[in-house]
Amino acid sequence: MKTLIITFLVISVTTFSFSQSNKEIDSLKNVLNTEISSSQKLVILDSLHSILQYKNPKLSLKYSLEAYKIAKLISNKQKTISNAYNSALAYKVLHKMDSSIYYHKIAMSLAKEINDNVSFAMGLNELADIERLNSNLDKSLDMFNEAKNIYKKNNKIGLYGHTIGNIASVYLSKGQYRLSQKMYMESLKILDSINGSAIRIADITARIGEIQSHIGNYNEAISYYNKALEVYKLNDDSIWMCNMHLQIGSTYCNLKDFDKAILHFRESLKIAQKHGLKSNEAMLYTNIGSLYRESRDFEKSKVYLEESLRFQ
Repeated sequence: MKTLIITFLVISVTTFSFSQSNKEIDSLKNVLNTEISSSQKLVILDSLHSILQYKNPKLSLKYSLEAYKIAKLISNKQKTISNAYNSALAYKVLHKMDSSIYYHKIAMSLAKEINDNVSFAMGLNELADIERLNSNLDKSLDMFNEAKNIYKKNNKIGLYGHTIGNIASVYLSKGQYRLSQKMYMESLKILDSINGSAIRIADITARIGEIQSHIGNYNEAISYYNKALEVYKLNDDSIWMCNMHLQIGSTYCNLKDFDKAILHFRESLKIAQKHGLKSNEAMLYTNIGSLYRESRDFEKSKVYLEESLRFQ
């Protein structure tokens, strides 16, 4: 099949080394422990959530929930909405979907109350993605389209472009690869035109890799996955680094390159263990154990497969 070519604009990305990031976190935590107003606490907690969202989702959730309680206590509806939304995102990353839905509905209800249509659409967009993950694809599509129309009406070009990418994900799940790819390219074009978020562009690049994998272009898929992985590494995005190593490992399985597959699965497993991503851990123990069995290393296979039983 003809090779896909995507032109990426140069995107300026601010990144921090691990030590710089840790210093910033420590500094914010020190300020949080001083005598400051509730409004100032909200600013600090929001910053901590933002920094830790994908590096340490459990800790990120702790700060967003604390901010939610303070915002609710002082009757700051806008901050209550944003921190309910942030908490819902953290729960989703941790695969606690019922809690994610609960907080999104709180945020959406308050957004409707104060006529904040964009915040309402942001919650709707996330609920649509949960429906997609639960294979309720037609419902998901309707919800994404409703959110997309709200963004368009409010001239939120970045969110509009990102949602087109989400709609493409639904078509990917439906197996409509040509349409899905077309919509991903449209999403990339919009995000490039506004110098959009590098992370969002990486997300879409990863999805194009998924399409290539589905149609059997495995080397092409790995190339896209690696492009996305580099951005996640630059931004210290642990959760998506975990997902990309898993995707790359799975694709090497399709190429029967089991050594490279195990290498990437083990990298993914390290991250999953560090952040308590139990569903990923279970899958990775099973995958690695199965590959060692395929390679006739039965001793290692037994170790990993027995570990996978802990999650049942």
